[in-house]
Amino acid sequence: MKFNFLALALSILTLSSVHVEAKSVKGLSPKKAKILSSKEKSKKSHVKFFGAEDTSPITLDGPATTYTQLTFTQDKLSNGTSITPDAAGSQFLLQKGTYKISVTATFQSTLHTSFLNFALQLGPNTIFVNTDSQESFDDEEFSISSIYKVIEVDKPTKLSILARNTAGSSSAVLTTRSIVIQKL
Repeated sequence: MKFNFLALALSILTLSSVHVEAKSVKGLSPKKAKILSSKEKSKKSHVKFFGAEDTSPITLDGPATTYTQLTFTQDKLSNGTSITPDAAGSQFLLQKGTYKISVTATFQSTLHTSFLNFALQLGPNTIFVNTDSQESFDDEEFSISSIYKVIEVDKPTKLSILARNTAGSSSAVLTTRSIVIQKL
């Protein structure tokens, strides 16, 4: 009985993960189905997104009162035209709509304690997102910070991801970072 249930569960799982599309093609019956590859599925996806990462180090010296734009220049992947990055990978033009923004960054404090502030810049407005801190005395500890924010823009608007170190007499080095922007 256990094996029959397992076989049934695996069959349902297999069928639910296969995308089948039937279309009328000259000379072929609509009853013949075409199984789409992953590449073909992504072309037909209605999800509009942009994703990228960067591994070039950015040093944030404290105490900083101004923010530094983060860059995302490597391994770019996108679907749709709702999100357009600039050539430097530091600004993204968002068309009218609602967006989910996720950023993850790895950083290392090089002198004592670092307090990193992360923010989004939407046009002329800066939206504070969160603060992360790390105390390091041996330059070998790394921290991972993530931000997540849902925003709405009512006209085409430029977006930048910003960071600063507000701790006095310290430095933080952002070593890797990634971004995913998804239009909802």
